Amino acid sequence: MTNDAHSLASLRSIAVFSKFFDHSEARERFLGKVGSDYSVRFVNLRQHPVVNGSDEEKEIRGCEIAIVDPVGPLLFVPLLGDKVRWIHSSIAGVNWLMENEQFQEYIRGRGEDGPVLTRTSFTKSMVTYCIGHICAHEHHFDTHREHQKKHIWMARDSLLWDHPKIMVTPHAVTLIMVTLMNFDQIYPGNLDAVLTQSDYVINSLPSSRETTHLLSNERFKCASKSPVFINVGRGSVIDDSSVIQALDNGWISKAILDVCETEPLPGDSPLWDHPKITVTPHVSGAYLPQDNHREVIEAFARNLDLIRKGELPKMIVNYNKGY
Repeated sequence: MTNDAHSLASLRSIAVFSKFFDHSEARERFLGKVGSDYSVRFVNLRQHPVVNGSDEEKEIRGCEIAIVDPVGPLLFVPLLGDKVRWIHSSIAGVNWLMENEQFQEYIRGRGEDGPVLTRTSFTKSMVTYCIGHICAHEHHFDTHREHQKKHIWMARDSLLWDHPKIMVTPHAVTLIMVTLMNFDQIYPGNLDAVLTQSDYVINSLPSSRETTHLLSNERFKCASKSPVFINVGRGSVIDDSSVIQALDNGWISKAILDVCETEPLPGDSPLWDHPKITVTPHVSGAYLPQDNHREVIEAFARNLDLIRKGELPKMIVNYNKGY
């Protein structure tokens, strides 16, 4: 794949295939960030399909940089031309793109001249999500809510209050590592050691062959401290029945699931009604709708600044690993 930072610095045309730029505010902000040196074309294929063989198609296929939404119908893939040297994903997860046969055929066809693929990381939002749930658990918000329903006023000193004990490891909480660098211990590759000592296990791993069902079956059986499990990565890391098994056996004390193996979560899934499970609809990486485009723009602009300096962009996806 293309890895020459100097060759990337010469790119000047951008095609934007992303819903984050459907509104004029986002487009104006983006144009202000990239500057007048770049030719930018916003393409909304959902509302305005491009006619095959048209001048519009030729212009789009001639663009050198593409910003894409790698989810849902990947309508942009047929419009990626041979001049594309850099593709930027508007979201962190690129597994849908990696599993799309048409995109893979395009990448194989490009060979060594293929484009660099980068992605947007919504790390700050995910960190806030995790810390919020940890604080809620440590302060027994669920218990207070139940007391409120029963009109019970229970003073703070009547409850058991523990200090938060969070273990952050490369296997589990890579997302917090970006913001909080004060680690007591790091366990590279020793997952059982992590599970044995952790009070909270936070998964932020991508979906890949290596991570699929990594925490399934009896993996949590060694978790002697019955940790809280928070999943903000991908639902494929553990199947639904294994989550319930771990809870019912006391291997984990609570599960906070922002991602599930099947999404949307079916209405008849037992995860909805389990008393020790909190389900949120894949929102840990989301900001307010009006702010989402800003994170995408900032991520792209940071990489564009690096490229202008003759450096490689950050958050490059490894095609072989799939993330």
